[in-house]
Amino acid sequence: MRKVRDGEISFIANIPQQIEADWNPRYAHLAGFPLNIMFTGIRHQPDGSKRFLAACYWFDPGTYQEDEATKQMTYVSRTDYGYLVKVIINKKSGAIESYKYKGQTLISQSSGDNFDRAMIHATLCGVEPDEGQDISGQP
Repeated sequence: MRKVRDGEISFIANIPQQIEADWNPRYAHLAGFPLNIMFTGIRHQPDGSKRFLAACYWFDPGTYQEDEATKQMTYVSRTDYGYLVKVIINKKSGAIESYKYKGQTLISQSSGDNFDRAMIHATLCGVEPDEGQDISGQP
């Protein structure tokens, strides 16, 4: 059994709700994108306790772009961690790619041939040490 190091962060993959065309006519063109993207993790504390962390990113409809081959949109946090996520959907194959950035620096890149796989791969990187809020409910 591996010993857990103080401050180490474990991850939990998350599959968000997928936007559907019939939810809201205003956002019908966003069908297929995730409603949000949540990165989560468990930070192990020196005293043996655990802190649960989460960072949630919401779609920014003003960043939506489309061309013949792809649709893309950026996701931002309501809390400024300095990170953002770009999601690109291949219109022909349905494959989804995601890119997580801190400023201009690429932190992670993932893809999947369907929505569930793409979102599992996207969130596997978990929350970064300087990202997220403590959701443990502990003082």
